[in-house]
This record gives sequence, C-alpha cells and structure tokens, in this order.
Amino acid sequence: MLRPDFIQPRAEHHEGWIELIVPCGETPAEGAHTINDTTLTLSAGCTAVGDTLTVNGSGFWPDTDAQLVWQSPIGDFFPLRDEANQFRSILVDSQGNTSASFVVPNAIPPGIDPTLPQEQRLYVQQSRPLGGYELSTNGAFVVQGIYQTVALALMATTLGTLFAIPVSFLAARNLMSANPITLAVYVTVRTLLNIVRSIESLIIAVVFVVFVGLGPFAGMLALAVHTVAALAKLYSEVIEGIDPGPIEAMQATGANWLQVVRYGVVPQIVPPFTAFTIYRWDINVRSSTIVGLVGGGGIGFFLVQWINLSDFRAVSASFIAILVVVMAMDFVSARVRERLH
Repeated sequence: MLRPDFIQPRAEHHEGWIELIVPCGETPAEGAHTINDTTLTLSAGCTAVGDTLTVNGSGFWPDTDAQLVWQSPIGDFFPLRDEANQFRSILVDSQGNTSASFVVPNAIPPGIDPTLPQEQRLYVQQSRPLGGYELSTNGAFVVQGIYQTVALALMATTLGTLFAIPVSFLAARNLMSANPITLAVYVTVRTLLNIVRSIESLIIAVVFVVFVGLGPFAGMLALAVHTVAALAKLYSEVIEGIDPGPIEAMQATGANWLQVVRYGVVPQIVPPFTAFTIYRWDINVRSSTIVGLVGGGGIGFFLVQWINLSDFRAVSASFIAILVVVMAMDFVSARVRERLH
C-alpha cells in the first residue's frame, strides 16, 4: 500500500517463448520456436510436473540477464523461482546465447483434470532501462478508470439535469397550486421524487446491470435516474423560495403559466440551478466509484478486481487517484459556486 503501482522506470523489453505439453499427450509440441530472430529449444516437447528440463536460447541481448516466466493453460503469468524462492535469473553470454535448467511447475488450475494434456509456455524475458518513468500497466488502468469515472459522472449529470429541470417546475408548490388538477400533479411528482431519492444509486445500478449488462452505460443510467430525483427536489425548492412579486404581477396582467415561468421564474433561478448542477457533478464523481463496484464501470470496476486479486499496490494507486480527482472537483466546484454567488 505504501508503494502504489502507478509509474515504473522506462525500459525496453525482449523475449522469446516456446510451447510444451504438460503432461505428455499423443502429439507433443515442437521442441523449438523462433520469433523475431530469437530462438528457444527445449530438451523435450512434453513433460510432467516436477520434471527437470533444459532450455537453450539464441538471439538475445548480449550480457544482459534474463528471467524465466511460465504461462499457465488459462493465460496466467508467473516467474519461476529457484530453490531459495528467488526469481530465477539466467545469464546471457556475449554472443546472445543462454542455457538453463528448470523444474516444471504445477500450473494446472483447480477443477481441471491433471491427467489431460495442456498447452503451456515458457518465456525467457529481458529488460534494460531507458531512463525516466512511464505509466505501469496498472497505472494505465487507473487513468482509464478515472477518465471513465469523470466522464460517466458528467454524462449522468447532463442527462439528469435535462430531465430534472422540467420536472422541478411540476414539483414546485407555488407554481402548481392554482387549481386542484395542478395540485394533484404536484403531489404525484413530489411523491415519485421522494421514492426514487430513497433508493441508493448502488441498488439502481444493480437493476440496470441486469438489463443492459456490465459496463459504464449501466452506471451512467443509474446515476442519471438518481440525479433526476435529487436535482428536481433541489430545483423545486429554489423555485418555491424565489421572490413572488414578479409572479404575482404577471398573473395579475393575465399571463399564462408558461409566460410566468419564462419571464418571472427563470431569471431568478439560473445562478442557483447552475451551482446545484455543478455540486451534483461533484457528488456523482464520488458515487460513480461505488457504482463501479457492482459492475457499473469506472475506477470502481478495476478497484474491486484488484481487491479480489489482493493487488494492494494497484489498490493504493486507485485510492490516490480517486482522492486527487475528488479534491480537484471539490476545489473547482467551490470556486464556480463562489463566483455565481
């Protein structure tokens, strides 16, 4: 946790690989493989777990140590270790040739019959520094997740605002109490808003994941629905708190409902509406992290995967990224609201 996996020293990489069958079957793998002028040969094309094999290679970078890495049948990679439980490094001579013996690991996943022949791979990998730093693999996922989180929150806020504005006028008592019909509309809309607001966006996200599948789209819809209810409630309270003078004057002159809203209400509500909208975007950025935990996309989706894999360096990097984004959003939101007031 104290060493977040976000950046790494820049380096160039070189590798060769070869397939083998574990355990042996009717058709063993070829004992040699060449890629990009790098050739690996094995002492046997098939083997059993615990056997000792010899790998020979050519075409590698001269005088640069290499590492043995194993790929399991399901695509997982892990470095081979020596008897002291240290990563297995092998020497490459001045001609780019290498040779090493290793013990075949047990990489067959649980639930798979160990007697069935499985294709596995041995990699010989080299790296050398180029100077400077670059995003690590997990760091790139963090950036991608944060981008999705902010974009998801922005889209949810935009969509929610478009629906919340007209709904808020129907939920404002001072605009809807003129006759029994409009009053009934007010009570109905207000009740629906309270019901939706009482349901956490996390629960709404679970429902949308069932209908539209995993991904940012489900998270965006969940946040948008909750945003409509939350903003419509805030907007309606702003409308109810405006100066009634212009409204009464326009009603006295015979203006209809739309004219009263356009010329008597809108000029008074634009600044607070803008402030509440920006504040809601700030809230949605934080909420989208939680929504991602149930498959709603964004950084939360990556975060739950890293927690399940116990990759705490990646978890630390995501926490730091979330903190930075939330602080930046809070600062921008506060400055904009300050200017509006």
